[in-house]
Formats: sequence, structure tokens, C-alpha cells
Amino acid sequence: MSIYRQSFFPLLLLIFILIIHFSCRKANILNQPPDCMANSFVLKESETAVSVNRLLGDQIVQINEFEINENSFYAYDGCHYFILLDNEKQTMKVYQRSGRFYYEESFPVEIQLKSVYTDGANVFIGGYDGDAKFLQYNLISREWHLPYVPEFLMQSGKSIDDFEIYENQLIAVDNIYIPQYFLYYNLNDNKVVEYSHKILHRAHILNKILKSEISQEYLAVKAIVTSGYTGPHVLIVLYSLDDMEGNFMILPSRRINDYDTDLLVDFLLYENQIIIAHKGYGIGRLEIDEMFFDESPDMFEMDYEFYEPYIEYIDLKDLRALTHVPNDHYFIATTIRVDGNHEHHVFSY
Repeated sequence: MSIYRQSFFPLLLLIFILIIHFSCRKANILNQPPDCMANSFVLKESETAVSVNRLLGDQIVQINEFEINENSFYAYDGCHYFILLDNEKQTMKVYQRSGRFYYEESFPVEIQLKSVYTDGANVFIGGYDGDAKFLQYNLISREWHLPYVPEFLMQSGKSIDDFEIYENQLIAVDNIYIPQYFLYYNLNDNKVVEYSHKILHRAHILNKILKSEISQEYLAVKAIVTSGYTGPHVLIVLYSLDDMEGNFMILPSRRINDYDTDLLVDFLLYENQIIIAHKGYGIGRLEIDEMFFDESPDMFEMDYEFYEPYIEYIDLKDLRALTHVPNDHYFIATTIRVDGNHEHHVFSY
């Protein structure tokens, strides 16, 4: 009997210790944020603040808030780093997602900022003037690079207005003045990106590109066009990534009055849907149909009214922005309140 007790007691003690160990370990895991929050995103709270958030169910939970100003450009990798650029000071600040300041770098050459994007390993910076149009900063080695830029892009007035990543390539969206191009760079194991080739914008009447969006099948840009007959308009051009040949345009035709040219406040591209923030009619949803690509767009011949019946609107006033929730089927619509602060609304695709 004593032998049984002597052999059984250590076993019970070991089981007890293991239970306590794994219980505490589980509790610590639940209380600690994961290394990567799969559905975290940035929202603009006001003209002086942006926030990093995550979605729990259908509730927005703020992780941290950062101060911005009129000179600020910012990007978030959805995981570890929040990047804050200052166009006037020509500096880049790197913050951890928790809001803790990490370090600051000065630009190696002068660049007038136009766009910024980070994939967590690199920061890609686009510009429109100064000594460079394209900078790359490696967050691992903490080194600056000046990727190759074709000579035509160094002309005055040319710029890189946005970045997208498709498979193993970085796409830089060339802006303003014809001809306009999509520039393709090969991602190179966290080293300087390698220029691959350029593709001409077939919709070459775009005067200024404001934003781009990408999905598995399509690339879309929001742009300003100016016509001598109707004045400036803001529209969306959608390209098929298979060949970048087929494309079509969306130009909401319902003006509130003759002076409202920017009816397209913002847009998102998600799978085969385009979500539109319309200044007067709220959130529009358009299902992409292959028949839209049957004919080439022509600024002066295309009947823009054709696509209007396909757009279904949800009434929401004072829209300011749309934000996709990564790795999820939700998006955020931001409106502005009377006090100037922003309010956020969660919608499902």
C-alpha cells in the first residue's frame, strides 16, 4: 500500500502541475494580443487624428490613436507597424501597433510626397517633385533604396500616385499627363525592387488619379477627367488583371446641382463588387459583369447612364470614406458629424 502511494503521489503532482501550467498559458494567450491582427485597419477620426482598430463581431474596437496634420501621409501593414510621414520635415516615424514610438528616419533625398504603402517588410513612397519620385525603405535592414524609375516619369508633373501588390509584383500607378502607365516591379526578397515593365493606361483621358484598388481579378482607379463640354468629373476605371486590356468606366450621372462634380467620394473593390460612396445618394453597390468589358471606353461616345440602373444605393448622408476590413467580409463607411468628428458604420459586402 505504501509503495502504491509513493509511486502514485508524484504522478498526481505532475498532472496537477501540468494542469496549472496549461491553464495559465491559455489565460496568457487569451489576454495577449496576437502578433498579427488579421482584421485590423486604419480609420480617420478627424483632421488631426487617425486610429488603428480591429473588428470584433460587428463592433469596432480601437487599439490606438495617432496625431496627424496637413503634412501627414500614413500607412499600416495590418500587423506590426504604423508608418507616419511628414512632407514638410521630410521624415518617417515608425510606430508599433500598440502606439509605442519605435524610431525616426530622415529621407535620403528630397521628395514631395504623393503616396505611401507598406507590406510590413518595406515602405514604398511615391512622389511628384524633388530629387526622387520613388523611395523604398527596408524595415528589416533599416536601409533606404532608390529603385529605378523610367526617364519619362522624372518629367515635371509626373508622379507615383498609389501602389498595389499583385502576386509577386508591386504596381506603381503613374499619374497626370498622357501617356500614363502602370509600372511593374518585381518584389525581391526584401531587397530593392526590380523594374520589370510598363503597361499603358488604355483610358488615357484621365487627368489625375486619386486612388487605386485591387482584387484577385481586377484593378480599379478613381480619377478626375476634364471635358470641354461638361467640365471636370470624377469616375472609376476598372481593368481586368488578365491582360489589362478590357476595361470600363463608371461615371455617376445624377448630379445634385451643376457645381457638384465630385459625386464619387470614395470606392472599394471587393471580389466582383464595386462599393461606391456617393455624395448625394449614399452607398452604392455594383456587381461586375463581363459584358461591361465588351467595348472599349470612349470618353465622348460611351453612354454613362448605361451603368446607373445597375447600382443599388443605401441612403447614408455626409459620407467621407470607405475602408475595407482585411481578411473579412465587412467594410466601414465613415461619415462626418456636425462637430467635425467622424462616425463609423459597419456594413457587410
